[in-house]
Amino acid sequence: MNAGIDELPLFVPEGAVLFRAPVIESTAEWPAAELTFEIFARQATRREYYEDDGASFAYREKGYFKREISFTPAAGGVTVALGDAQGGFSPKHRDNVVLLHFARKPSAVRLNGTPVAGSAVRFDPEQRTLAVRVPQSRDRLTLAVEW
Repeated sequence: MNAGIDELPLFVPEGAVLFRAPVIESTAEWPAAELTFEIFARQATRREYYEDDGASFAYREKGYFKREISFTPAAGGVTVALGDAQGGFSPKHRDNVVLLHFARKPSAVRLNGTPVAGSAVRFDPEQRTLAVRVPQSRDRLTLAVEW
């Protein structure tokens, strides 16, 4: 993707997983904001996501939320796994979005074996991105995409 003259380009290495939130005016807006896991990969990769309250030392006593995000390509699609959460902190945002770059139009999208459709799945053919909204959860979530 090209950056316009009035845009700052973002250079991302192959296999990167970026954790992004929308621009907000204050941290009070964070519970309503969604967290996006942007995956820039064509080959298997994994990264760790970490969050805490940002205000205390509770992280020293497991007051954090940590999970592994893995991306595994297959002949007919990809699998993205959001691992079981570790720690006692619970993020306030209700939803996460898995955003796959280098995507194709999916023939099926499943979350833990259940079909995902409608507004929870957005494919952009021009940008070649697939966005799938998944609920915030402490449990393992497995997103399977078939091309």
